[in-house]
Amino acid sequence: MSIIENIRTKFEALIPYMDERLRRLWAGSEAVALEKEGIKIVAFATGLSTKTIRSGIQELQVPLSQKTQGIVSTSMAQKMRKPGGGRKSLLETDPTLIRFRKINRTSNSRRSLFTLTLDSEKYLKISQSFRRDGT
Repeated sequence: MSIIENIRTKFEALIPYMDERLRRLWAGSEAVALEKEGIKIVAFATGLSTKTIRSGIQELQVPLSQKTQGIVSTSMAQKMRKPGGGRKSLLETDPTLIRFRKINRTSNSRRSLFTLTLDSEKYLKISQSFRRDGT
């Protein structure tokens, strides 16, 4: 098993149990363990951004004693996102995609051209083609 496959397998096994902070810390520790090119390898294997992995490495470098003295603990507690935090989905904000969903829902429900479970990347491409066509 290659290094990338090994990291991907571990990540997929742990991801249901990890919150945002633990994901960062785990990815950071894996990158540090790999030393040279570790950040790039972990980013490729997990799909996490290199910025996220670097943040995890930086958090790991702060001694635990400082974290428990309140120097970092308050900022770490605030980093955890509340439900609904983060960027809104394009399906909620892009007027072209909202219109597409309405068209798709009103088309023949038994034989729709697309399902609503398409990922946002495909919706983005559809939205861009709508804009190019001027519809």
